[in-house]
Amino acid sequence: MKHENNVAKSRPAPVLKSILSGLAVAACLGFAVNAQAQSCTITNWAGGSVNSGELFAGAPGSGNRRYAGPCSMRVNVNAAPAYVVDNSPIAEQGYIARFYFNPRGNSEEMMIFAANDASNGTGDDVVELWFNRPSAGAAQLVFMVSGGTETIDIPASELRADGWNSFELVWESSASATIAVSANGNTDHTGTGNTSDERVRSALLGRVGPTAALSSSTPVFFDDFDSRRISRPGRLCRGLTDPDRAAAGDGWQRINAADRQAVFVESATNGNVPAGGQPDFNEDGLVNAADRQAMFIAIATNNNSCENLR
Repeated sequence: MKHENNVAKSRPAPVLKSILSGLAVAACLGFAVNAQAQSCTITNWAGGSVNSGELFAGAPGSGNRRYAGPCSMRVNVNAAPAYVVDNSPIAEQGYIARFYFNPRGNSEEMMIFAANDASNGTGDDVVELWFNRPSAGAAQLVFMVSGGTETIDIPASELRADGWNSFELVWESSASATIAVSANGNTDHTGTGNTSDERVRSALLGRVGPTAALSSSTPVFFDDFDSRRISRPGRLCRGLTDPDRAAAGDGWQRINAADRQAVFVESATNGNVPAGGQPDFNEDGLVNAADRQAMFIAIATNNNSCENLR
């Protein structure tokens, strides 16, 4: 399964920005702040990037919409495919990935993730995740099986056309594999098939396909990619701006007034003093008074446990 428009020809070999060593699965590859330059970067991706001129790692103050931490990746869609590459997988027979994606209202079909059977994404795709397929606002997971491909559809009713969506996929190499994908914490959608000949050796995140540029001038955003061999990462806690906060007696963290204050500061400074953690409580892509109000209600009604805010 090589990709171009659907599941067809392979892309050209990517231009690598840098090669970093020793990134093991699990790999949590966000779009981190460079410790020396204090700027957002994508150079922590061990396989580099493709068409890097259309990728912009940035913070809210620079116009990026982000889900977690100070940085995210903005991707122009009206150009050739542009994406980052994770080379940490090593012939994986079990692969789990979770990331956040904001389509910003784009209605054109696009591939936003692929797991590939070669380093640098130069081989066949083992798994592909498409947005706006098979219909506008929906998503579709395509996975290779013996003799062809199978698909798993996620209905538009589970997804946001403009706002943050989390996708979590679980893949295995097996003669009787069960492949699963979940969106926004909803129940898994699953498919089955013989995937025993497949291995994952790289992962690609961004506008991976189709080859032709899309007509939209509105960029899309990606954040907080987490991949593992075992143990699903799950969703992050909405509104928690201090990920290191001590848990309550039941083992779960709580959001509180300090989180509302962090949201206020970010909003008042137009994103130039960004909150930590996940301040976009309603996941609409903006951090503003609507988040503070929703957080106030959650706190006042004792619905502020991260057990329920994932």
